[in-house]
Amino acid sequence: MSTTPDTRDRLRVILPHWIGHNAEHVEDMRRWLDAAAGAGPEAADRLREAMAGMTQAGAALTALLGLLGGGPGAVPGHDHHHGHHHHGHHDHHHGHQHGHHHEHGDGTAG
Repeated sequence: MSTTPDTRDRLRVILPHWIGHNAEHVEDMRRWLDAAAGAGPEAADRLREAMAGMTQAGAALTALLGLLGGGPGAVPGHDHHHGHHHHGHHDHHHGHQHGHHHEHGDGTAG
């Protein structure tokens, strides 16, 4: 499957969001490591395994973005805003669906 210029531009817009969102999840998991360890050493090991996989996924997405020529700033005349910003915990609602829910640091879902 070949990509059109429009597809490349769309990927260059969405990839930074995916990369950042993935990194936030890894950071959330890092904060949960002590709690996971309280559930047993295997639980903490599985969480570390998930973190490593997501970190590897982030690196692959970053490499793809580089292959496509960089972030949204590389697309002439295109500014990319979702109308929200990510700041650590997800204490806000997204204007789009991710297909999953978020759990806040206090154990509540959002």
